[in-house]
Amino acid sequence: MYSGCNLVFWGLKQVTVLPRDEESPLSEDTCVSGISKVIPDRTQIPEYRVKLEWHADERFHLLIEFQSGRSIEIDAESTELVGLRAEKP
Repeated sequence: MYSGCNLVFWGLKQVTVLPRDEESPLSEDTCVSGISKVIPDRTQIPEYRVKLEWHADERFHLLIEFQSGRSIEIDAESTELVGLRAEKP
């Protein structure tokens, strides 16, 4: 049984954190609204950087968006999702 998970990034090159909407409640910072693969070109807004199909050798960034409007964009060689085992009662 798992109680959560961690994303582990290998070969981390860059992390960009964009600001939140100040009018949103702080609780919205912990609610993920989307996780997307995006084209690395930061000159365009994220909505125009998504693709329906990706080739195995195409570079991309991982974009994590929160309900508060905050977003985190990550450029890394690879990512691993690691489950956190629940503590036994």
